[in-house]
Amino acid sequence: MFGESNSVGNLKNSKDIIGFNDSKDFNDSIIKAVIDIGNSKIKGIIGEMINGYVSVLKYVEVDTVGIVKSEIENDSELSNAIARVLDRLKVPNKTIDAITIGLGGNAFKTIRGNVVSVYEEKKINEDDIEEFYKKAENKLLKNGEKAIHREMYNIKINENKQRVANLLGHTVSQIESDVYMVYIENLVLKKYENIIKNINSKLKIEKIMANGYASAISSLRNDEKNAGVIFLDIGDGVTDIAIFKNKKFIFFDNIKVGALYYINEISKLPSYVNYIEKENKYIKTTINIKNAVEIFEKYIKKEILDDKIFVIEGITYKGKYIKALVDYRSDVIAGLVKTILGKSGLKPENMRSGIVITGGALVVDGLAEIISEKTGYKVRKALPIEINGIEKVDERMGAIVGLFGEIMQYEYLKMKKLKIEEIENTIKNEKTPENVAVQNDIKNENDEKTQNETNTIVPPLPPEIPSGTTTITEPNDDSNIDDRFREVIGSKEAELEETENAPEGKPKAKSKLWTNIKEWFQNFTD
Repeated sequence: MFGESNSVGNLKNSKDIIGFNDSKDFNDSIIKAVIDIGNSKIKGIIGEMINGYVSVLKYVEVDTVGIVKSEIENDSELSNAIARVLDRLKVPNKTIDAITIGLGGNAFKTIRGNVVSVYEEKKINEDDIEEFYKKAENKLLKNGEKAIHREMYNIKINENKQRVANLLGHTVSQIESDVYMVYIENLVLKKYENIIKNINSKLKIEKIMANGYASAISSLRNDEKNAGVIFLDIGDGVTDIAIFKNKKFIFFDNIKVGALYYINEISKLPSYVNYIEKENKYIKTTINIKNAVEIFEKYIKKEILDDKIFVIEGITYKGKYIKALVDYRSDVIAGLVKTILGKSGLKPENMRSGIVITGGALVVDGLAEIISEKTGYKVRKALPIEINGIEKVDERMGAIVGLFGEIMQYEYLKMKKLKIEEIENTIKNEKTPENVAVQNDIKNENDEKTQNETNTIVPPLPPEIPSGTTTITEPNDDSNIDDRFREVIGSKEAELEETENAPEGKPKAKSKLWTNIKEWFQNFTD
């Protein structure tokens, strides 16, 4: 794995980069830190945004203690482990005031329901949408529960129940929508708040997210989320299951098995061999965990073949028994996933993109094929999107990459909104013919966008692939990752642009969105 990845100094600091020389909002440095609390490792990233450029300043990870299968067993041990991550994330002259935390699926619960709201005819803005979500929370959640993710789908407006993809900008007298929520109990949230407070009384939890969701947004392609996809993050101790349809996050659950499940079973190998080859009964002899880990790693590296003989703790074993054990446990995992999918109530024909898997167990040979055979879905292996400032992103880093991208995207879009509002206010206050023309163009563009969203409720779906067909594509095939996400954190496919103040030979990823804002601003002022 990776110890620390340090890219301090990679950012250029040109005030002329997007033409907003006098804007404090854009030229200030924004520092964000995120922590993924996994069952095997606790990972952390500290990153910076200047002028829309995002860079990872440091990436660190330490062994997890105090947690088993995403449940806290020892507050003190967990606190010490998180403190080690925060200490290693320190960067000169960069202050961490708040952190975003990602937790395993066991910390969260889900609920869905139908919500209706009636209005005097009005045009819906962002405040109205937030008010609708608050009404949904009051209806669906109990005291002591906090929503951490909310999604509206099957949205219908007015008495004729016209279906729309997005409420924003529509004139309505009634809204009816199904609402899906992932929530956390305040008691669990309070535990983590106390742990962070004990480390640093001034440090706050800015946001909390489900690792499975964070991993999904860093690993799934746009077309998959649109057509319907089942995402599996098979981590070390827990497998998170997230389902998307029409780009909506509509289902979340987990099972308490992961990569460590294989190691635990390998430790029971002597009993397994004795049962098959000798007395047809189990014995209590086991392999210690250290040797079980070594065997699993050798199996993953294909150093243990069916016909190979190897010796562990003085006992001779055949490679075929390792494969038999691994395949059997893969079948158990696939069966558990199938059971969860059956309970979800989703129809297979609506999941046109099948299953996408990532996580620590991604490297288990044959797992994708077994899941495909067991569930009847095609399967794709995926790695998280590449991220500027980390030398190599692997299958275990989906959650940490997603956490960082999500929080930076939020800041990015917030700054963009503020700047656009500033520009629009300037135009409104200067009633020149050119500015009036620009205002009309903006209005026409917004009207056209609203009309397109109304008419295109379900975008075209990709050709259907027969169920049961396993398709293993290149894990780094991130060419269609969510455009907004890519624009924020960058990837090896991101648009690169040299600037006069960038270090020589160090091209930086520059988002197309920011380039568009610059061009828009220049059009207003030319």
